[in-house]
Formats: sequence, structure tokens, C-alpha cells
Amino acid sequence: MAESRNTFTDSRMNQDLDARLIQPGTYRTATNIGISRSEGDSVGSLENVLGNFKVSDFGITEENIRVIGCISDVVTNNIIVFLTNYTDNSVDNLSNFANAESKHYIALYNTNTLQSSILVSGNWLNFSTTHMITGVNMVEGLLFWTDNRNQPRKINVNTALNNSSYYYNEDHISVAKYYPFEPISLIYSTITSYSVNSYLDPASGQRADYTNRPNAWKVGGVNGAATNGQGLTFDVVATDVYGNPSSLSINTPGDGYTNGEIVWLEGSISSNPVAITLAVQKTAGMQDVVSEKLPDATNNNPYYDSTYDGDPEFMKDKFIRFAYRFKFDDEEYSLISPFTQECFVPIQDGYFKGEDEVKTYQSS
Repeated sequence: MAESRNTFTDSRMNQDLDARLIQPGTYRTATNIGISRSEGDSVGSLENVLGNFKVSDFGITEENIRVIGCISDVVTNNIIVFLTNYTDNSVDNLSNFANAESKHYIALYNTNTLQSSILVSGNWLNFSTTHMITGVNMVEGLLFWTDNRNQPRKINVNTALNNSSYYYNEDHISVAKYYPFEPISLIYSTITSYSVNSYLDPASGQRADYTNRPNAWKVGGVNGAATNGQGLTFDVVATDVYGNPSSLSINTPGDGYTNGEIVWLEGSISSNPVAITLAVQKTAGMQDVVSEKLPDATNNNPYYDSTYDGDPEFMKDKFIRFAYRFKFDDEEYSLISPFTQECFVPIQDGYFKGEDEVKTYQSS
């Protein structure tokens, strides 16, 4: 049988003509070719590329794992692939979240070192074989992607390489970062006193047995007596004949409690707590720390700080407000929080002394 040879000297593809009419020097189709991206005179020309062959299974042993997206980084010679065995079978292929048994991975293979790694894993990635990942890009070591199923996401490849458990929930990888939605509070609550309500177990109504209790008593949400505050702890000063705490001292005052709120002390037997009623006073966080005396000039100022080295005149005529934002590990910043109200300490803490009131309305 005669052998047909053709040298493609014209380097031109022609898919318009019948294959039997293709002129010498041209070709109809080609495989394993790529477009040169060099900066020389060969830019835009076709060149041979290697065929496909298996390089790694990334140590994944589960069956039916499919590649739903990939990207090759020519700078680092990394190949990054997105893998899953989950298929969302809902009507719109969006309504079902990936179940806990499904497998989801972002894996990396380096063509220089021939080493493979799992960057991120977990069903919270919520991949699905119904949504291929085609929108993927590398920007200065950050991998961005979207699958039209989840919100746009991002990881730091080097961070994930050094610690495969660094990313473990959606908040870590979402491009839209969490931001502080509450302003800084300039009012704080101070627990000034407390009273012991009862030594009875609120569940059974029986007297609680506090024998062999440790001296550390902590506030806890026991039997539905949850509290909004945080951090309050007590130390037992004395106990009665039953081992119940008859005298307590506040070890750490905590914050976020309200006046009259009831909290429960729990020790080694959490089912037998003690009910404590708190007396809470709200205090402004803006205090005069440079005046040794209060405006009456007789009593000492409890907020006076003899070590204060700031300039008391610096913001005397300014009304400033504060806000904050989060800084993330990748040198990114969140949106800014709402601002506080204007912060200032009025002269004499707002008190009128002597002829001050008369002078005020005369001078408006």
C-alpha cells in the first residue's frame, strides 16, 4: 500500500475544504500542539506539546474521584487540581450541600520535584461534578477560583503547602471577608457586688451537696440559666457547715453582664449550681486621667494616672471618633467598622462650679 507523506511547509490549517482537496503544505487538524507565548519572532506560532500521562494520585484512595478543574502555574511549575466525588442531584444542582461522607480536595503537583500535596480538603468546600471550575487564576501566589456554585474563593498556595489544615471552613477562603459590624463600645459594665440567692439545685429543688468542691468557681450556663456575659470567675473565701460557699470574692470581673442578672456557679458537681444575683454599674470609658482631684477639688480622682505621659492638650479642641478593621494573614484588610460617637472628656467632667453657670449663659 502506498504511503502518503506531507510536510507542512505552509504551516496553515484549512478546515473549509474536503480532506481530499487539502493542498500540499497545509493540514486539516492537529493534536498535541500549543500556541507559542515566547517574546521572540516565533510568538503566536504552533509548537508541539507533550501528551498526557499519569503523574500522581495525590495519595487519594477513594473511588470515583473526578477532576473538576485545574490550572498550571508556569512560574512555579505547579499543577493545581480540584477533585471531588460528590454530585448534587437536586433539580437545579445547587440546593444540596455536600454531605459529610463526600470527598473534596485541592491538590498540587510540582513538575520539578515530582512531589504532590493536598492543599485543602473537606466537604465544606462543597464541590460538585455538576459544576466544573473554569474560572481559576493565580495572582502572586494566591489561587482564585469560582465554580458558579459557591461564592468566589481564594487560598494562599504557600500557606496551604506548609500547613494542609490551615484552611478548614468557608470563612477562611471566601474572597468576601468577614468585617466588624459593631462599633467599639465606650461604655463598659462593672460588677460592683453580688448576692447568693440559693443553694438549691434548680432541677430537683433539693439542697445541693458541695462537699469536696474545689476553690475555683466559674460562671456557667447550667439547666437553662445561660448568661450573655463572659469571663466572670469567683474564688471561695469561706464555706458553711454544708460546704456551701458562704463568702466569695470576684476573681475576674468579666464583661457584658446586666444589673440584676442571675448567673450560676458551677464546681466539680455541675448539676448542683448556686444562683448568684449580680449588681452591675455602667461606666463610661472616657475618663480624665490627668487631674489628680475631682471637680469639687476635694476628693481624689479614681481615674488619675500619675504615669500618664501623653499630651493632655493634644485633643483638647478636637472631637474624635474611633473605628477598626481586621488585618488578615495575607496582608489583606476587612471593611471598616462603624464609628463610635464623638469621644471627649468635658472640662470639669461637665460640672458647673461657682459662677460657671452664670458665665456660660452670659457668654452663650
